[in-house]
Amino acid sequence: MRDPEETIAAIATPKGFGARLIIRVSGPMTWHAVSRVVILDDSGGACEPNEPVIRPARLHIPQLGHLVPCEIYYWPPRRSYTGQAVAEIHMLCCQPLAEAVLAELCVRPAEPGEFTLRAFLSGRLDLTQAEAVLGVIDAVDTEELRCALNQLAGGLSTPLHDLREELLDLLAELELGFDFVEEDLPFLTWETLCRCISAARRSVEQIIERLFTRRTTDELPLVVLVGRPNVGKSTLFNALVGRTRAIVSSLPGTTRDYLTATCEHRSVKFQLVDTAGLVHVVQSFVFQERSASDAAENKSTHPLIDVIAEHPWQDADRAAQEKAMTLVRSADLRLVCLDASRPLESDEQRLLERKDSTSVVVLNKIDLNVCETVVDACPNAVKISARTGVGLEHLKDLIVDRLTQQRISTAEILTTTALRCQSALLSVLKDLTEAEALAVSRAPEETIASALRAALDEVSLIVGTAYSDDVLERIFSRFCIGK
Repeated sequence: MRDPEETIAAIATPKGFGARLIIRVSGPMTWHAVSRVVILDDSGGACEPNEPVIRPARLHIPQLGHLVPCEIYYWPPRRSYTGQAVAEIHMLCCQPLAEAVLAELCVRPAEPGEFTLRAFLSGRLDLTQAEAVLGVIDAVDTEELRCALNQLAGGLSTPLHDLREELLDLLAELELGFDFVEEDLPFLTWETLCRCISAARRSVEQIIERLFTRRTTDELPLVVLVGRPNVGKSTLFNALVGRTRAIVSSLPGTTRDYLTATCEHRSVKFQLVDTAGLVHVVQSFVFQERSASDAAENKSTHPLIDVIAEHPWQDADRAAQEKAMTLVRSADLRLVCLDASRPLESDEQRLLERKDSTSVVVLNKIDLNVCETVVDACPNAVKISARTGVGLEHLKDLIVDRLTQQRISTAEILTTTALRCQSALLSVLKDLTEAEALAVSRAPEETIASALRAALDEVSLIVGTAYSDDVLERIFSRFCIGK
């Protein structure tokens, strides 16, 4: 790693045409270097400022023979991004002129990511926030930008730093007891120790869950239509898709398998699935009681599945229905379709009772004579007519809003950070689980402290309070020069 006390400079804007070009300088000799090429247009100039300043100036490059207008921005060490004196020269976007200015500054050219590296080394950012800077730069859509800004604001580092402080306090109390073991003083009871370790373990589990449940970028959200036969699911499917894909018939149970299509609304794509009606959508679990192992494999069963699984169906349909049930179970959003022109069936009432935040009630066929009892039973339902298109745009907006909210809640950490942190966090969880078991069995306190110390070391590596040059090189080499 290069000497962080050297003064460095680089072009901070991308190559190409633009309104202005920025040259960034950082280090103890920043003001001296800038003074070599800049003439301030006001009287305050020669002495290094103690406060941030923005001043009009002119570039003086001897070989050019002309003064070029520019602006100088300056931040003293206590107010700067890098923790050192930082200056920016905002000038005309001209590559030859920029190269002449860099040569006249007489400082070392910055390496990729070196400004952000200095921000990390000075304590302005931790490693997760430094990675978020790169995430902001590389973001290709508003969602990636939001994710990176959330992490930069401390979305991940805050809980990690809190966890580190908890472990430090816990270790301090344990080791204080070692020093006064002969005094028989109650520094930390076993109950308190177990409770604190358990709380730390749960915190790590929550962070790991956020890392491991991120949706891959090429996987579309899954929206599944659920309801009894002849409530208009196939008509709604065709309306959302924008073309005829499903067979529409007045006969109940026309859809015996499932259909899928890709939909797009407000630039958000999702996979739409039309399943068979409730009287057909049942699985083989109904015919025989599941063993404990089967139950374990299906522990993610959704409440709606229990209702759907109460209906008998023919063996010939079994494979298709089991696949449909899998789709219902794994859906990101379930559209529970009801017929507004007739009273609710008992299974539909149970569906309403068991719906959750991943379910949206859709009251279809409002163009017919509406049954008031159904409307009263579904006060928050989306009222539509899939046949005439009434309410369809509102339903599309709601689908996109719900999927976007889910994506926001599960995309809190950048992929690059997740990949770096997963292994370390799993080690932290292993160490804390071991420490908790030792505390419950009242093992020697030195053994418990050793497990806690191992967990603390891993957390320190994640946030960067402990690090190696190899790790920093791997992270910051991905940055472009000038950042």
